[in-house]
Amino acid sequence: MSLGIRVVSIWNTRPAVVLAALVVTLSGCAPAAEEGEDADAGTEGAVDESVVAQQEEVDAFVDDFVAAWEREDAAAASGVFTADAVAFDPVPPGRFHLTEGIDAWINDTFTQLDNIDITLSERGVQTHGDVAWFESRYVFAARPAGEEGEPFSDEGYVTMVLVKQQDGSYAMPLFHASRLPEAELQEGAAEGAQEAPPADEG
Repeated sequence: MSLGIRVVSIWNTRPAVVLAALVVTLSGCAPAAEEGEDADAGTEGAVDESVVAQQEEVDAFVDDFVAAWEREDAAAASGVFTADAVAFDPVPPGRFHLTEGIDAWINDTFTQLDNIDITLSERGVQTHGDVAWFESRYVFAARPAGEEGEPFSDEGYVTMVLVKQQDGSYAMPLFHASRLPEAELQEGAAEGAQEAPPADEG
C-alpha cells in the first residue's frame, strides 16, 4: 500500500523461503478422500470449522494492522512483524528489512502523511498448518503532513504471509504491496467515467 504487507522447518529461514514453502504447501493441501460416506460426513464439518476459525483470525489480524496504520500507531503497526521480516512497498527504496528497516519505513510514513485511510477489497485467505497467506486489492488515501499538500490516493495489490508463534498469535515475516499497472489504472478510470450519472442540464 503506499504504506508510504510456526512451521518449525521454516521458522529460521528467510521470508522469501517462507513464501516458497507456503506456495508448495498450499498446492497440496486438499484433504485426502476418505473411504465411505460416513467418514466424509464425520470429518468434513470439523475441518471446515477449523479452516473458518483460522481465516477469521487472519482477517482480524489484517484489520488490526490496517487500523494501526490509520491511527498512525507506529508501535502497533511494526509490532506485528517478525524480527527477520522484509517488507516491499512502492515507497523508495522499496525494500525494508529487519526490525530497524521496518520501523524506519513506518515511522517515516507517519511523519510525512496525515489522514491515512485504507480500503481493502477482493480479500482472499489461505491457511495451512501454522502458515497463512492473505491477499487483497487496496486503496491507500492520505494527505501530506502539514497545512499544504493535496490529498492523494494510490491503488494496488497487497500480500501478507503470516506464521503462528509459540504463544498462538500470528506474526508477519513477509509483506508485499505493489501499485496497479498504469494500464489497469487507466482502464478503471475509463469505466468510472462511463458509470458516472449524467450532469443536470437544468
